[in-house]
Amino acid sequence: MKRILGVDFSPLAEPLDRQMITLGVLMHFLLTFPVTVFGLILPFFLIFTFQWHILLIYALWYLYDRKSPQNGGYPSKWVQRTTFLAVTLTVSLEWEFMRLLPQKAQIKVKW
Repeated sequence: MKRILGVDFSPLAEPLDRQMITLGVLMHFLLTFPVTVFGLILPFFLIFTFQWHILLIYALWYLYDRKSPQNGGYPSKWVQRTTFLAVTLTVSLEWEFMRLLPQKAQIKVKW
């Protein structure tokens, strides 16, 4: 196993599903961490510069729109018809249950 900056990376000879899991974790970190840092630093930058009015407009929009989740948000028929996430969730749950349960008591999970 290769070690870079204290992180153990899986070798390239691993099965494809293991490599995809590693890629998913890497993508999640590379997308989540910078966006979080940017989202925490940007408001302070906007408050102390001449661009504070952008933050004021956003705050007014936030106050106006804060009850939309209780009212149903903004429904999208395209997202509601999408079945990719449902299939992915079902497959991953079946795989986890089959891996964790003993061989005698396998249960087929259907959503």
